[in-house]
Amino acid sequence: MIIGMRGHDFGRMEPRALAAAIRETGFEATQLAFTKAFPAPAEQYMTREALCDIREAFAGLALPVMGCYVSASDRDPDALAEAKARFKRALSASVTLGAGCVGTETTHFTFPESEREAAYARLLDFTREVCAHAEQVNALVGIEGPAAAPRSGSSGRSPVPVPIRRS
Repeated sequence: MIIGMRGHDFGRMEPRALAAAIRETGFEATQLAFTKAFPAPAEQYMTREALCDIREAFAGLALPVMGCYVSASDRDPDALAEAKARFKRALSASVTLGAGCVGTETTHFTFPESEREAAYARLLDFTREVCAHAEQVNALVGIEGPAAAPRSGSSGRSPVPVPIRRS
């Protein structure tokens, strides 16, 4: 069994220091959410060179999840477009990094109940678009649905999975 923990639970550190801290505590795997684990700005770690350096720093540690937390059903079209673009960049980066998947949450539903269906439609659109990109770059998407996530209907069920075709 491999046991790991979220990298950002160690605080914000430079990648090599974080990898060392994880090893020192005896963990063999970690989730890396760049915006939570590394000093800002996170974009500095998204270049091919930086990703290769991070992969080298974390050699021997499993990276099952690269966290990229975005608002996947944002009402603001510009913010939603940026969330999609950021998540796609993370998907491409995950391949270089050697991460198992890029993970996010569906976001907590904080809109009026009358907006639930529209939020769910935006979430499905987000999911379809990022999954199409994931297929193009040979990456995987992981989506966590918190209890208060936008979902269709009021049954309390989790969101319906979006079918993804594999070639």
